[in-house]
Amino acid sequence: MPLLLVTGGPSSGKTTVVERIVEHFSAKGFKGKVTVVKDSDFLHFSRLNYNDSQKEREHRNFLRSMVQKELTKDGIVICDSLNYIKGFRYELFCIGKLVQTTYAVVHCDAVEATCSWLNEQKCEEERYPVAKIQELLMRYEHPEAKNRWDSPLYVVKIGKRETSAPVDPEDMSVDFDYPSPRFADVPLDEIYSGLLDGKALAANLSTQSAPLAATNFLHELDRVTQEIVASIMEQQRMAVVGDRFVVPYVPEGDEKVLFKKMRTLPELARLRRQFITYTKMHPVEGSSKIAFDGIPAQRSLLNPQAMFSTQMHNFCLDLADEDDEVVWLDVGGDFHRNAFGTLNQIRQCGQLCDVVLSAEGQKFSAHRLVLAASIPFFHAMFTTDMSEMHKKEIEMKEFDGSTLEQIVNYAYTGRIRVCAINVQSIMLAAHYLRLSEIVDLCGDFLKTRLQPGNVLGIREFATTLNCPSVVQATDRYLQKHFLSVVQAEEFLALPIGTLLAILSRDQLFVESEEDVFKAALRWLEHDPIARARYSSRVLVAVRLPLLKPQFITDHVASNPIIRSSLECRDLVDEAKDYHLIPERRNLLTTFRTIRRCCHDVPGQIFAIGGLTAASSFGTPMSTVEMYDPLSSKWTQATPMTTFRSRVGVAVVNRDLFAIGGFDGHDRLRTVEVMRCDTHQWEEIASLHNKRSALAAAALNGRLFVCGGYDGICSLPSVEIYNAASNKWTMGIPMNSPRSASGIAVVDDRLFVIGGHDGMSIFDSVEVFNAESCEWSAVKPMRSKRCRLGAAALDGRIFVCGGYDGRNVLSSAEVYDPATDQWTDIAPMNFCRGRVALVANSGLLYAIAGNNGETNLSSMEVYDPATDQWSVEQCLTAHEGGVGVGVVPVSTKEI
Repeated sequence: MPLLLVTGGPSSGKTTVVERIVEHFSAKGFKGKVTVVKDSDFLHFSRLNYNDSQKEREHRNFLRSMVQKELTKDGIVICDSLNYIKGFRYELFCIGKLVQTTYAVVHCDAVEATCSWLNEQKCEEERYPVAKIQELLMRYEHPEAKNRWDSPLYVVKIGKRETSAPVDPEDMSVDFDYPSPRFADVPLDEIYSGLLDGKALAANLSTQSAPLAATNFLHELDRVTQEIVASIMEQQRMAVVGDRFVVPYVPEGDEKVLFKKMRTLPELARLRRQFITYTKMHPVEGSSKIAFDGIPAQRSLLNPQAMFSTQMHNFCLDLADEDDEVVWLDVGGDFHRNAFGTLNQIRQCGQLCDVVLSAEGQKFSAHRLVLAASIPFFHAMFTTDMSEMHKKEIEMKEFDGSTLEQIVNYAYTGRIRVCAINVQSIMLAAHYLRLSEIVDLCGDFLKTRLQPGNVLGIREFATTLNCPSVVQATDRYLQKHFLSVVQAEEFLALPIGTLLAILSRDQLFVESEEDVFKAALRWLEHDPIARARYSSRVLVAVRLPLLKPQFITDHVASNPIIRSSLECRDLVDEAKDYHLIPERRNLLTTFRTIRRCCHDVPGQIFAIGGLTAASSFGTPMSTVEMYDPLSSKWTQATPMTTFRSRVGVAVVNRDLFAIGGFDGHDRLRTVEVMRCDTHQWEEIASLHNKRSALAAAALNGRLFVCGGYDGICSLPSVEIYNAASNKWTMGIPMNSPRSASGIAVVDDRLFVIGGHDGMSIFDSVEVFNAESCEWSAVKPMRSKRCRLGAAALDGRIFVCGGYDGRNVLSSAEVYDPATDQWTDIAPMNFCRGRVALVANSGLLYAIAGNNGETNLSSMEVYDPATDQWSVEQCLTAHEGGVGVGVVPVSTKEI
């Protein structure tokens, strides 16, 4: 009766392995019957069952019952199914223990590419849906030999190529034999000897019944327990409340039971069955020799008869001590509504009212009790020693008549009528009366009515009432719609403190700093005489170094208000020096050189190039996809003119550059750019050197390309692109040749991270200072990484995934330039080499990559606030190492 459990992913070759095992048993001369329990035995089985948890559960129940049925016969039972849930494998293991048979698990180890290929070879009705293969592999709980229900474990590698030849570090093609996966690794002899000659499973208390006690003992036990139950039922039938009765055979000295409540026959019978079952499993020593002939000569707790009597006695005694059952009857959820509705009708008729509230000559009768129960302010007024406690009429000077009427109606109905005209009056009254729920609801109402013409007034009102959620909503609105808000009359009336707070925000959504300067100038020119004294304070909030030199000369330095202020002229000179004397840039206050970025207006993420599906050997492609974070959808965009994988991607202003790469035959020098206003690609000047696996980033309006692989070796060289001249120039080379590295820009410094030189994988980091034009080293990463993802967010650099020479990584870490320290953060959900990482709207997006066995199309999103990764929408047309860039949304598109 040996049991062999075959497990593996969908279409992983399990049935073929089973056939090989059955053939081997026959060749060995095995005379017994070999029974294979398989999916198709189930009449209603379909591959679509895995889309329905209920059908999948029914299928597992069928497999379990078939295994249990066949194990009772002679021969060998083989269960051929996914068996991907370890809990189900444990259930089958327990069945094997119950019958004390030998047991083994065979795991068919196949990666997604192999499963997909094998699935395609099946007839249509036996195929799994293509999308279901990856899902089932992700759900698959791999067997481990350390688990007793997965041991002994025989692993069969399906489709794995065995080679000792060196592999090109750039070669990420799928390393499996096609078109005929290998099945030669099945350990047939080991499985045969393990099942037929191995040690049978030993049953434990959960699967094995203890030896029964002597037959005559059980017979007497059954008779006496029936007698005890019958006696209790008979005494209860004849008794009235207050009588006492005795449980037969109970040890002497125990009190009689007070009859207070009937014990039902099912309750007593259930206890009897439990006692008999327990006694069979755990017979008391010497119990089989006890004679049940009425009352035994010696009563003790070792006597099962006495034990059962005592148990029944205590049960009856406990019931007698219980209070009579109390039941709460609920008349329904409308009771309170109906009651308060009646109270409101009584109030409107002027009946039973004991107080009058008045405002602006209008009077409203009410009941003190209702007001105190509904409104905290009146509860304090009517239950403490306040002067109004005994007044018949109370004047509410703080309210207008309409608002007071709404408040009184609310006390009786729990409802209040709010519109754009009265919402602020209602909100003020609710705040005064300490009705926090009404304040919050009015705040929610205001959030839905925000407009450029009222947002500043609502913000001031919410600040006065200390409503942080409303203030936060107005801040986000004015940041996102800044260009519209500054055109409203409310903006011109802002006090200087509020204006400076707004202009200093990092997340103003503007095309450039010119928009902020124009808004500041509009406020100053609204009342130039009175506001001239604020000009320098206002100009400090404008990030003048970010303005173009020509704009500074034509519009800033020549403005009369600015020219009339010595402090303003100094600020203008400082901005000019920023452009004319780069070495003085580090003397400027940091915030004035940080570009504004509105997190509430996420950019569009473009994934370009990369590889086709693994079943097509990962061919480079020209496809472009665009991801919209607001709709969480990938859509296809205009394709490139050239096939490119391992391509460098960077964004300058709103132009998306695709640089170099690999077209499947050669490394590329060509470069093309997509103008996001037309969404069309055009070729520009080519690189000086061929490069794939390069690092590209924008710094101060110029495009930097660092390192890469030219088909022969890794490169240390750097090239710089000037869009105005459409020319590439050679930059200062890095200290080490690097390909497959990460890159990020923080504070006008270019960080090139990790990578490899063809011989070694790096944890080192090089930094290029644009002012000194020098490369220097900073603190190395905590792990060696090439083919990693890197991105800058909020002044820090995040890296994730990659390859360390032995394993594809899921780990991630963050670098803080201020402390020169790397810190570990939460790992990704999946291992990813050749992963692309970009920052967008305060989040990090890890896109596609390779897990060491197959290309990935999935995407994960990291939230620094929670230190958590979440799996998001997969790419629809890409797999493998894509190039990724984020293009800001234009203010014209909002």
